[in-house]
Amino acid sequence: AMPRACLSASFLLLLIDGHAYELLRSALWEPSLQDYYEPLRNFTQKNVLSADFVAPSAQIPRFRNISSVPFKELVTHGQPFVVDDCGADAEFLQWTCRDYAEKFPTGMMRAEYSASARQTSLSTADWYKTARPTSSHKQHMSNGTKLAGPYIWHVKDHEAEKCCSSKKDCWPVKKGVQKHWKTPYFLRDREVNALEAKDSFELWFGLAGGGALSHADAYNEMTLSLQFRGTKTWRLAAQPPLATAFDYFDSQDGGAYKAKKWFPEYEFTLGPGECFIFPPGYFHETLVKAEDNSQDPCTVATTFQFNSPFPARYWRNFLPRWMNSNLAWEEQGAEHWGPIATISRRAAEPTLEARVIEGRASALLHELDGDSDSYISRAELLKHFSSPAGRWATARDYAWLDFQPAADKKRVRRAVAAELAETVADAVIAFHDLDSDDRISGNELYTSLYQWNALVWRHERQLDVMVQADKGKTAVKDLKQLEEKFIRDFGDCAGPGRAAAACERLEELEKANKLPVSNLRNLPLYDSSNELHERRFGTQRDDL
Repeated sequence: AMPRACLSASFLLLLIDGHAYELLRSALWEPSLQDYYEPLRNFTQKNVLSADFVAPSAQIPRFRNISSVPFKELVTHGQPFVVDDCGADAEFLQWTCRDYAEKFPTGMMRAEYSASARQTSLSTADWYKTARPTSSHKQHMSNGTKLAGPYIWHVKDHEAEKCCSSKKDCWPVKKGVQKHWKTPYFLRDREVNALEAKDSFELWFGLAGGGALSHADAYNEMTLSLQFRGTKTWRLAAQPPLATAFDYFDSQDGGAYKAKKWFPEYEFTLGPGECFIFPPGYFHETLVKAEDNSQDPCTVATTFQFNSPFPARYWRNFLPRWMNSNLAWEEQGAEHWGPIATISRRAAEPTLEARVIEGRASALLHELDGDSDSYISRAELLKHFSSPAGRWATARDYAWLDFQPAADKKRVRRAVAAELAETVADAVIAFHDLDSDDRISGNELYTSLYQWNALVWRHERQLDVMVQADKGKTAVKDLKQLEEKFIRDFGDCAGPGRAAAACERLEELEKANKLPVSNLRNLPLYDSSNELHERRFGTQRDDL
C-alpha cells in the first residue's frame, strides 16, 4: 500500500523553505502523437489489418545542407527525418556488394532470419546474387511474401577471433574498411560523434525482395541508417502507449504484428547517399523492392548510433511508456534517463514522500542556481558539468578513446569532455523545461522529480510482483491491483492533467470480467526482461 503522506496528482502549491512548488502535470501524462509531432497533425491510427487501412500518408521531414541548429532541435525532439545529401561524398557509394566480397573476403556476416546459416563469410560464393527466402508476415508491406533475408556485417565488432589491446596493431579488416569511411558531414563537428561513427558502423546487404520485419532497435541512442547502394522502402510507427506491465510486448522482429500494435505513420524511400535518422524506441520495417533495384539487386546500407545531442525532450514527454518498454526492462534505460531526470550521478532511492522530493528539488536549485534568480540556466549547467562536481557527466570511457594516437589522446579526451558538458547541459534543459523558456524553474524541477520518483517506484514494485510469478493467479491479481491503484493515484483521471492513455487503460482493467493473464509467466515481459532474469538467476539474460 502507498504511504499515507504520498504524492497525489492534484495541482496544489507545496511550501518548503520559502519556495512554492506547483505540480505542473501528472506523472503519467503524455502528449498525443498528433500534438507532439507536426507531420502527424492529421494522422489517424489504424492497424494494417483494418479493412480501411491505406498506406501511410504523413510526410517524413527531408533536408539538404542541414546545419547544427535544426539538426539539434530535430534530435532533441525525437523527430524522425531524412537528410538527402547525407553521404554525398561517401566512397562507398561506388562499391557493389561484390566489391566488399573481393576486398574483404575474411569478413564475417550474420545471415538474418536464418537459424542454419548464422555466420557467413563474405567469400561465400554468390551470396550477393542468390536470394535467401526466410520470414514473412501479412502485416509487413510485402503483404505476406517471403522476404529475402538480409546479411549484416558487424564491422564494429572487429575480428571475432582476435583480442587486442590499444598498444597493438590489430583488427586489420576493421581498419581496412575504416580507411574508406566518411562520417556524414553534420556529425563531423564533434569528436564524440565522428569517432563513434567511424568505430561503430555496421553494413547491411539486402537483395531485391528482401527486408526486415517491424522491430524497435535495442539502443537508447539515436540511430542513423545511410543508404550506399540501391533503394530501400521504410515504414515507421512510434512506440504505442504502454500504461501497465501487462501492455509490454516483444519489440524484436514481428513482435508488434503479434501484439496487433503495428500502426505505421510514415512510408518513404532512401536512395544512394540519403540517410534516415530516428530516435530510440521507434518501430520500423523495410523492403527492397525489385522494381526499384532492377539494375543491381544487391543493396548496401550502413547503420550506427551517435552520442550527441540526446533526444531528451522525447525521453521526457513519453517517459511513462518508456518505463514499461524494452528500453527500460531490457536495455537499462533508467541508467540513461536517470542522470538527466535527477541531475545527479546516481539517483537517490525512489520515494513517494512529498517532503523528501521537495527537499531534493530545493537542494538541486540551491546547488545549481548560481545567480540566485530561482532558475537554472544553460550557462549555469554548463559551468557545473565543466567543473569537478559535474565531471561524472563527461567522464565517459568510450572504447575508441584507447585507440587514438598517443600524441593526440589528451586533446581528444578534453574535446570529448567539453562536447559532453554541452550535450548534457542541453539535455537537462530540454528534459525539465516545460514552458520552453530555456531555463528550469523550481516548479519544473519539482514536477520532473515527482514523475521520476513515482515511475521508478512503480517499476521496482512491478519487479517485486513479477518475481513472485509462481504464486499463479495471486501474483496476477497483485500486479493488477498495483497498476490500477497507481493510475488512480498518479493519472489525475478526473482532473485537468488527465493522462488519457493510462486512464483509458484503467477503465479497461476495471471493467474486465477476467484477469489479463492466468499466470505472469505468460507475459512477454517475463522471459525477455534482463532485470527479472537477474533477480531470478543472479545474472542478466543477455550476459548468458
